[in-house]
Amino acid sequence: MNLKITHSPWRRPMKKTNTLLLINFVIQACILVIFQRALPHQLPTMVGISGQVIYWYTYATPILVPGLIFLAVLHLAAGLIAYGRRVLNWIPIFSGVEGQNVLQVLTFWLACFSWLIVIYCFWYNQFTIHLMFSFNIAAVIVFTYFVVRGCYRFSKSKNNSV
Repeated sequence: MNLKITHSPWRRPMKKTNTLLLINFVIQACILVIFQRALPHQLPTMVGISGQVIYWYTYATPILVPGLIFLAVLHLAAGLIAYGRRVLNWIPIFSGVEGQNVLQVLTFWLACFSWLIVIYCFWYNQFTIHLMFSFNIAAVIVFTYFVVRGCYRFSKSKNNSV
C-alpha cells in the first residue's frame, strides 16, 4: 500500500496567517499614502514596554517611504515567526501545541504593534501610550501563560515516561 501525503498540515494555517499579514500591510500602506500630508518628520524606532517612545528618528521629509519600509520589516518578521512553527517541532519543549501558541501570540503581537506604530505616526499622546502599555502587558501575560503551561506539560510527560 502506497500512502501519498497530498497536503501539509502547516500549509493552510501559514497561508492564512501570511495572507492576513499581507492584507494588514496593504491597509496600513494605503493609510500612510492617503494621509501622507499629515505624516510627521519623525519615525518612532524604539518603543518601551510602557508605550513611551524611547527614540525617534528624524527625517528631512515626511516619513512615507521610511514608514512603509519599517512596516514591511515588521510584517516580514511576523511572517517569519509564523513560519517558525516548523522549527519549533524540533525543540522538545515546544513540540506541542503550546509552542505553536507562543508563536501565534508573537505573530499577533507584531501585527498589532504595527497598527500602534501607524497610530503613533499620526497621534502620539497619553491615550496611545496607555493603549500600547495595556496591549504589551496583555501580550506578556498570554505569552507567559503558554510558556509555563508548555513547560509544565513537558515536565509532566517526562516524569510519566520514566
